[in-house]
Amino acid sequence: MTVTTNAPTGLSGLRSAWVMRGAAASGGTLAQRLMAARGIDASEQDRYLKASLADLRPARELPGATDAASLILAHVRAEGRIVVLGDYDVDGTAAAATLRHALRAIAPGVDLIVEIPHRADGYGLTDDAVARVLAHRPSLVITVDCGITAITQVAALRAFGADVAVLDHHALRADGVLPDASVIAHPQRPDGAYGNPDLCACAVTWKVCCELMRLHAGESMNGELRKQLAQLLPLAAIASVADVIPIRGETRIIIRQGLEWFRSTELPGLRAIAERIADVGKVNSQGVAFGIAPVLNAAGRMGHAGVCAELLGLSAGEPGARDRAASIIDELKKLNVERRLVQEQVAGSVLAMIERDGLGQGDPTAVVLASAEWPHALVGIVAAKVIERTGRPALLGHVQPDGRVKCSGRSVPGWDIGAAIGRCSEWLESGGGHPMAAGATVRAGAFDAFAAALRADAAAALAGRSLKASLPWDAIASIGEIDCNGIDALQSCGPFGQANPTPVFLFQGCRLASDAAHMKPGSPHLRLAVAQDGARVDAVWFGSGDLATRLRRGVPCDVLAEVGVNAWNGRRTPQLLVRDVSLA
Repeated sequence: MTVTTNAPTGLSGLRSAWVMRGAAASGGTLAQRLMAARGIDASEQDRYLKASLADLRPARELPGATDAASLILAHVRAEGRIVVLGDYDVDGTAAAATLRHALRAIAPGVDLIVEIPHRADGYGLTDDAVARVLAHRPSLVITVDCGITAITQVAALRAFGADVAVLDHHALRADGVLPDASVIAHPQRPDGAYGNPDLCACAVTWKVCCELMRLHAGESMNGELRKQLAQLLPLAAIASVADVIPIRGETRIIIRQGLEWFRSTELPGLRAIAERIADVGKVNSQGVAFGIAPVLNAAGRMGHAGVCAELLGLSAGEPGARDRAASIIDELKKLNVERRLVQEQVAGSVLAMIERDGLGQGDPTAVVLASAEWPHALVGIVAAKVIERTGRPALLGHVQPDGRVKCSGRSVPGWDIGAAIGRCSEWLESGGGHPMAAGATVRAGAFDAFAAALRADAAAALAGRSLKASLPWDAIASIGEIDCNGIDALQSCGPFGQANPTPVFLFQGCRLASDAAHMKPGSPHLRLAVAQDGARVDAVWFGSGDLATRLRRGVPCDVLAEVGVNAWNGRRTPQLLVRDVSLA
């Protein structure tokens, strides 16, 4: 296997331009070629494929983890009241549930209250959230998936006399100021040097819980507590995928091992997910992203995310837990159907406005729009649709009756939208996020100025870049090497998702071995076959029914495709999942 600088350039197909994603690699197996193309040296490949929980950094190395665990344990032993405040998305609710499980494992009678805000009340530790938390008269407040930028709110909690532990992963304030919490556990804490800055909040919380159990039980932690920690890992895996955390380093291990434990989970909420949403034996990161996460997030988008925290926090020993879990899942599935319908309406409105005003043309910048007709719960998802359609980052907002605008945005590589929100904070009540996703509440009357500043920030970062849609590919492959064993081995390079995308291969010098046929009359999806040097493989091409008349048997072509296994009636056969075709 070799890595070279020689690779095909200037390629394009019927749908878009083709761009090589990483280094040019040749030789070896599909998996070896993929790893080399993604910068994994041959000497590291075996370790990469076999990465396990033993390869995670010790929890005590996470900045603040040991101090947070020590503080929490002190309040548990003092029988103080602990209030956990989580965000309303999957990461926040899963983190809150993780703490609930861990605390009850070491102290079944712990005085614990979980607070999840309604999305309409705003993200994180707002003034309203502080008032709700203080009404419980806590001795300790733990914020999960929020709090790192809440300077005045943390100060208010401390002034009440409560200790505050902030367990977060969001971007720090642009000015570097941290809240005056009793302790902060954060992978990017300035005084730390943690090697994995991309952990989600639930993974941060899980690491704190590892320290909590270690401090509680000592270094000779028994097998039951170790099993409890492993049982909680699926929550961090699901949260990592749902929060679109880059799948590299520790996050890759957490997702990979967490989904393995998901298949044998004893937690009623996860069992209900496995039985009523996903085929647990086949669940992978894509299944979480497109199957599980949307249903769980429907709680916060269309109802109240507290039910998601309740679902994920149910314990096997609680009376009626299985029935309650099933009931919540059925409720969330109905909410998700409603969410999809409303989302389609909002997306149509947004895309029509972009088309009407020419916002997808000209020099690259961000699309920044707001309307009273767009529910805040859905603008973030629609912002992602804007990127799919235009290639441009987008931040969309819901205009409230009082004139404030609650926004959610998504970005593209090259522009850190979380940091940009921080740079435009003079117009905001609150805001923050990650490089690829962020939210903000804009003060009444300030949206136009904020939007102009944000567009200018994006334009400066994206100057000279092309935002036209392109299809990245990883390595050249041949039809003759596509078999089930090789495809199975390729899966060991996963899980695939953000920063570790599903591999796409270039097949050159092929011919269509059959006429393209619609999967059923009127279907937008096609079946076809591709041949090269005497080898042949079946293929499917979703959403390309309009091209059927151009894809005729014998036509020379190059093909960009993912590789997969088609399992039917107990038989497994390789197939291509076509992304684009170039006709000679």
